[in-house]
Amino acid sequence: KDRRRLEEDDPAIAKALCYLGELYDSQDRLAEAEEKYLEALQILAPMEGMSRVLVAEVSGRLGDIYTQQGKLDDALAMSKRSLRVFRRVHGDEHVSLACALNRVGLVFKHKSQLDRAMSKFEQAHEMFCRLV
Repeated sequence: KDRRRLEEDDPAIAKALCYLGELYDSQDRLAEAEEKYLEALQILAPMEGMSRVLVAEVSGRLGDIYTQQGKLDDALAMSKRSLRVFRRVHGDEHVSLACALNRVGLVFKHKSQLDRAMSKFEQAHEMFCRLV
């Protein structure tokens, strides 16, 4: 058995924090979810490779939390971060990228920036159609 001790910045710890964040989010315990997602991002941010996908996913979830809390500028920043990272990892055509475009569009909608929201929704729709 591998009984090594984990380092504080081990990806397994970040993954566990993500699961806690998801659980808190599902219980509408948004402040606690936010805290766990932020802790996970602190661990994941300096990492390379497939950890980048998790950075994008957690950034998107944190953006959703901020949207629910009405912290729309923070929501937009996290949603755009998610979009950027997915684009770096997957290129310009991927389902995850289309989902991230929708997420950014939703934040613009909540900010009453409807033209910008429409643009993101249309980009996402076109990408989904190309990927079918």
